[in-house]
Amino acid sequence: MLSPEDSHGIEEANAAPVTDASQDVRVLEGFQNETHTSVTFTRNWETCDPQDHRLTGDTVRVLWALHQSDPELNTAIWHGNKRGGRALRLRTASPHAPPREMHDIRHWDVKLNQFAVSDTMDTVYWCKIFKAPSLNKKHHMIGYTPLVEKANEDLVHHVILYECASTSPILGHHARIAGAPCYSPTMPREWESCLQPVLAWARGSKGEWLPEHVGIPIAEHQEGSYYMLEVHYNNPGLKKVIDSSGVRLHLTPRLRPEEAGILVAGVAVSPLHLVPPKQKEYATAGYCTPHCTNTMFPEEGVNVVSVVLHSHLAGRRLSLKHIRNGKELPRIVQDNHFDFEYQQSHTLEKEVNILPGDELVAECVYRTLNRTKPTLGGYAASQEMCLAFVVHYPRTPLAACYSMTPVKDLFKTLGVYSFKGVTMDHLEKLFLTTGSDPVSLPSTASQLPVYPATRPSEQIDEDLIREAETALRAMRDYTEERENDDVFARLVIEEPEEFRGRTLAEHILALPWDEELLARSIENSLYHGRHMTFCRKRDDKLALPANIQNFPNFTALPEQNDTVCSEYRILSSDAPKIHSNFIMAIFVSITIRIFIF
Repeated sequence: MLSPEDSHGIEEANAAPVTDASQDVRVLEGFQNETHTSVTFTRNWETCDPQDHRLTGDTVRVLWALHQSDPELNTAIWHGNKRGGRALRLRTASPHAPPREMHDIRHWDVKLNQFAVSDTMDTVYWCKIFKAPSLNKKHHMIGYTPLVEKANEDLVHHVILYECASTSPILGHHARIAGAPCYSPTMPREWESCLQPVLAWARGSKGEWLPEHVGIPIAEHQEGSYYMLEVHYNNPGLKKVIDSSGVRLHLTPRLRPEEAGILVAGVAVSPLHLVPPKQKEYATAGYCTPHCTNTMFPEEGVNVVSVVLHSHLAGRRLSLKHIRNGKELPRIVQDNHFDFEYQQSHTLEKEVNILPGDELVAECVYRTLNRTKPTLGGYAASQEMCLAFVVHYPRTPLAACYSMTPVKDLFKTLGVYSFKGVTMDHLEKLFLTTGSDPVSLPSTASQLPVYPATRPSEQIDEDLIREAETALRAMRDYTEERENDDVFARLVIEEPEEFRGRTLAEHILALPWDEELLARSIENSLYHGRHMTFCRKRDDKLALPANIQNFPNFTALPEQNDTVCSEYRILSSDAPKIHSNFIMAIFVSITIRIFIF
């Protein structure tokens, strides 16, 4: 017997769900066998019940709890540890299915081999070079699935496979070694050409199949095609494990009509990507300019088929905005309930055409209420990123279109004009060159940004770098060693006088972040102010010189809400208001208790 009860609860609470004042769910049928219990129900996308969650294309959590025997009708019974949750997107396009005919599909497994994950660092990026298998001719990748070892699922944060622009035989020699730390001084320089993503997998994703008319080229160079696998391990518990995770590429020799590529948009991974503490919402943005798309896209533009949105633990709302002729078009993709544990690609219901001259804005809104220190851009899960991996066709030479806050603009916004022992020009060169930790000494492994502003061979005066490093060594005399040393903890303010002697980290912490006007002022200055923009090609060269540009002034897309809920809100006025992470639930009195959120 089914007895539905529309209730709400939260995943972390070990408590019975609370019955809603308004019952908005209708059960259609249910059945049970020896292994499964199934319930089919209906509910409006928007019930106008303040205790229900409005179902959109955003990620929601579906919770479940089981008990070994039938509970008393509509009475909760403690379920012990037999409980859990799963993220879903209920109102989005279904992922593309595998092809109906699989007889000519072969697979290529690209994975590490018994890699010993360090138990001394909480963040490990490991890269390895692979040579494409002997296929005799170019193939198309039509899908991929993750090969993450079950025992290490909690450690593997993301896996990205990059195509190398270089076909140098030296990469063949490198393919025989176990790999190297990604983006570190010990990583061979030849690997820097491995910039073009072929696929991007992150936690919670089951992989992706491409639509039947689209494929990504694999092994197109007769002299040898090379790829770099990047695996990010998030290991806060400092576990010592052996791992062989990676990805499986599904390949076909029957080339599809459209050849696709991946464009990365967003914010360059750098400590200049600053997210203040104590913020309910704080937005940052990466800007792709019309000059870049006009230079790199064909006249008919490119068509987007899917997008992976990526941030870390503080991310809450992510989107990829699309601007044409000063007017924002419908967003290519957005998720107002981003879940770090569920970074499945967003399949578009209808392909979106991006024309030459269009602008893109990757926006990330963060929540840092429980953080007392600023969050900087970086590789660790406790740091932040804001990236969008855009699968599109036709493939173009463009690999990445992104931006970062200009060095001097960030410090000026924070009210700082100079530092002891180092000039602003020196800092700017170092931030652009080494990205993640420019103040580290050469003996310390400092990582380049995922999409660096410049390479050591580009636009860099080596004498200036050496001069700056000397100044930075001297600068350390002004600072104390700290347990959590970072770049901002080693910059000592010289001007203005009232902040003299403070480190930049101390200065940021001393700012009154609880004052809403201050936070919004800084957010507005960095978001809507000037951006240093980059347009990088697959061959690891800048298509256009790096340039500082003003954020575009455009007519924003109006928020749509077609549902009028005033009458329902009056009926539910006596019901307690709930926090946004309380989700609508159904309690079903059958042999197995099921909570569906």
